[in-house]
Amino acid sequence: MSVKFPLTFMLLLLALIHNVEASDEFQQLYDSAKKHKSIPLAELSLKSAKSLENDELIARAYFLIAYYQKNQRMYYESLNNYFSALEYYGKAGNHKRYMDTLHGIGNLYAKGGFLKEAMDFYQEGIVLAKREKDIDRELSLRYQLAKTYRMNEEYDSATNMYQSLMPTLIKLKKEHLMSQCYLEMGYIVSVIGLGYDTANFFYTKAIEAYRTNSKDQSVAEIKKKYRLAYINNKNGEYKSAKKSLLSALAQANESTYDPEMMVDIYSNLGDAYEYLGVTDSAIMMYKQVLDYIDVEDFDFNYVWNAKLLYDYCKKFDPAESKACSKVIYDFTDEVVEFKDKLVEANVHYQVRAANYHRENELLYTQRQNNRELINLMIFLALGLVIFSGLVFYLYERKRRIEKWRKVLKELTIKPRFTKN
Repeated sequence: MSVKFPLTFMLLLLALIHNVEASDEFQQLYDSAKKHKSIPLAELSLKSAKSLENDELIARAYFLIAYYQKNQRMYYESLNNYFSALEYYGKAGNHKRYMDTLHGIGNLYAKGGFLKEAMDFYQEGIVLAKREKDIDRELSLRYQLAKTYRMNEEYDSATNMYQSLMPTLIKLKKEHLMSQCYLEMGYIVSVIGLGYDTANFFYTKAIEAYRTNSKDQSVAEIKKKYRLAYINNKNGEYKSAKKSLLSALAQANESTYDPEMMVDIYSNLGDAYEYLGVTDSAIMMYKQVLDYIDVEDFDFNYVWNAKLLYDYCKKFDPAESKACSKVIYDFTDEVVEFKDKLVEANVHYQVRAANYHRENELLYTQRQNNRELINLMIFLALGLVIFSGLVFYLYERKRRIEKWRKVLKELTIKPRFTKN
């Protein structure tokens, strides 16, 4: 006994030290991967996490790999790693990160044009967020779901969702989401043709939503200008559209904004010049669009917008249009291939999800059976205690009765004292 105890203690101590060192190794690799935005380092952190057999750390590594793969346009690989992160966050019971992963998967499906699948993941996240009382994540997912309805041209559903969000956003002073909802409603009004004044109302509200962030407010101002210019072009007010677009362009050039914004400004400006009959300026604007378009950076519906621009340029510069068209058609093939991979990934996920849910059901059943067995054992133990207590009580009662009977008997036969 005196020999085995120190040996066991030493083995446990060595195992503990090894786990601490392995955990430190994971954290160093993980932090370094985040610092350098490195997929290879993130994959090393995943290997380290697997050696620890720690579901939480494995999920974190998978999520990081997926995030950087998405940024590097490795969409199919990213999706599969998001699914792996989802699986391990589920095993670890980390509901917050599970919702984050659902959000990321939904965004990838939306990017690929699988809007129904995207909605399914957003809705699953919303249900979980409500259950966990995570209001921030719930609002973010509800906004994303509304945006997906808008992308799917379900404008009534989208508008209703945006309007239902507003009271909570105003109450909690969520400036950015408030502004985004107003911008989206303004866009819907522009598309379905409810008039300049109604659109202007929503775009103005989008700007006024900001009280603390001047940069985001500036972005909202630019969007208001070029989106109202789009309505002006539709209404034949080309000079007003041109003036508004030139103002938006000057404001956008003061800072670095996303390419999609520049595409919208230049394409609308090209339309304005075309309608005004200033052909050279129109062509110049459309060529600027081509400089800003990197189709792989955009949601896939931008491919078709770009194609329209190329076809328009064909009227004036067939050689350039032919080269551009080849790029767009080649990328369209990539889009089709990517969508096929998304379908394949979704099938794999559904199989894994079914297995995961089945394992959960089996685990739940086993826990229920164990709980019933424990309850039965507790009931039997309590019964045994009560029965033992009753037996002891009866035994003691019988013993006491016999004792008093003996005493009474002795008192009865004992001679009484008499006077001499």
